[in-house]
Amino acid sequence: MPTSINFSLVSQKMPDAYGQAVWPVLKANLLDRLQGQSHRARARMGRISAPGQKGRVVWLKAGATPTSVRLAAELTGALREKRLDIQLVMTFEQEYAREIAPRVQGLRRFGLGYGPCDQPAVVQRVLDRLKPLGVILVDTVQGPELLRQSALGGIPVIAYNTPPLGFEVTTACPRDAAQHASWQESGQAQQLLSAADPTTLWVESHTQATLRSMLPAHTAVFWWHGPQSHWPMFHRSWQASSLSDDSVLFVSLSGRGEWALDETVAQSFEHGLQRWDRHSFAKGQIIHMDHARWLPAVVSAAWAAHLIHPGQALMWQALAGSLALSDESTPEAVLADWQESVQAPMQRQQRADANRRRFWEERRHAREVVDVVLQQVFDW
Repeated sequence: MPTSINFSLVSQKMPDAYGQAVWPVLKANLLDRLQGQSHRARARMGRISAPGQKGRVVWLKAGATPTSVRLAAELTGALREKRLDIQLVMTFEQEYAREIAPRVQGLRRFGLGYGPCDQPAVVQRVLDRLKPLGVILVDTVQGPELLRQSALGGIPVIAYNTPPLGFEVTTACPRDAAQHASWQESGQAQQLLSAADPTTLWVESHTQATLRSMLPAHTAVFWWHGPQSHWPMFHRSWQASSLSDDSVLFVSLSGRGEWALDETVAQSFEHGLQRWDRHSFAKGQIIHMDHARWLPAVVSAAWAAHLIHPGQALMWQALAGSLALSDESTPEAVLADWQESVQAPMQRQQRADANRRRFWEERRHAREVVDVVLQQVFDW
């Protein structure tokens, strides 16, 4: 297991609908109005307001991904616990109600809605309306105009899980070593904190025995996750392996939706966990993990796993569950590694324990970074 896990390998850019170019913004506004979302078009042009209560405003600006929105909601709740005197405004480019609602329900002095584009007049309008005490960019792409006008107005900016883009910020909180190196090379952060992934803070870390209790005693259990296009090749190798007779394999497929099941591979599986009737599993079964809620239970039951492009939450969940992870490149090599894990349980457990320690180290560090951010906002 590497000492550093990097998820910042794909370059990011600001969505056209929220950038500075005129026509993409006008097109997005027109589409929103045609779809009955005039409020989104108005917000994109900067017509947003603070909650209208007493206290200065802290603006949390999220992006268009579920991770960005959830992290902003988590920070909003933490900030409210730290400071009761300020108003909190959280904006986003795409709404994910299930990520937001449980974390901000009941908050006072709080405003929520779509955010503005980065056109100069729009940014000026938003800053005039909110008069923010500070801005926190949460796992999104920096808006050059927002940073420029914030600097001119003496407004501190924290870039949380956000890459550099040519403009200075007050504090940068990178997600991983790659993002930290980018900030260090750019020299655009007055204060650069060490890398820590806050995704670890909401990963389920407790063992769930639901599935393990329904398996035959001493049955080896494995988990394979990857693109649907990779599954047929692995499936053929699995069927040719001796493991297929004596083990249970859980499979999650990425592709058309996070937990989608393509019709062309449906025949590979006994059934999905959503249709599981709570009967015991049998050796030789291949079970489709068709919903994210089963992830902690599968991780707790599995002996080893192979994950292809898992993403942050999936990877950290695997590490938290004390799984031995294979980093082999071919199906045959993965299966050989799994076979070795069956024959050498002590070595398998050592690998699993090392992964769990890696998770807890990252989680502790992420909490420390959050505490630094909260203290900075407290000091504003």
